[in-house]
Amino acid sequence: MYKHRKWFDIKQLITMLLLLTFVLAMAGCGSGNQKGDPWVWVQALKADDISSVAIWYDNEEQVALSPDEIAKLITLLNDLKQSDFTENEELTGGTPAYGVQITTADDTYYINEAIAPSGTLEIKYGEKMWWIDNEALSSFIKGKNEE
Repeated sequence: MYKHRKWFDIKQLITMLLLLTFVLAMAGCGSGNQKGDPWVWVQALKADDISSVAIWYDNEEQVALSPDEIAKLITLLNDLKQSDFTENEELTGGTPAYGVQITTADDTYYINEAIAPSGTLEIKYGEKMWWIDNEALSSFIKGKNEE
C-alpha cells in the first residue's frame, strides 16, 4: 500500500530553523558602523566623494586646498597600498602638529602627523587607528603646512 511521506520530519525542521537563525545572525554581524579597511577606502576615493579638504596646523588654522591640490591628494591616496598601513593597536602617539581634514558625505576623516616608528601619518578609520608610512603623502601634507 502507498504511504504518504511527510515533507519534513521534526529533526529536519529544527535543523533548518537553526541554520536560518545562524545565517541571519551572521548577516547582522556585518552591519552597523563597520567600515572595513582604510586602504580600500583610499584606493576607491574620487573627487566626487569629497565635500571639502583643508590642511590644518597647530590645531588652529585651516587652509582649503585648490582643485588641483585636491586632485594631487586623491592621486596620492589612491596610490596607497595595504603595506603602507599598520594598525596602531596600543593607540600610542602624541599631539599632531599638522594634518589634512577630508569631508565626505558619510564622515570627516583626519590624516595627521604621527609620532610613531611605523608611520609618519595616522588616520582613525572605523573604530581603529592606523599609521600610514608613505613618504610622498607625508611630504605633500607636511609641505602644504610649511607654505
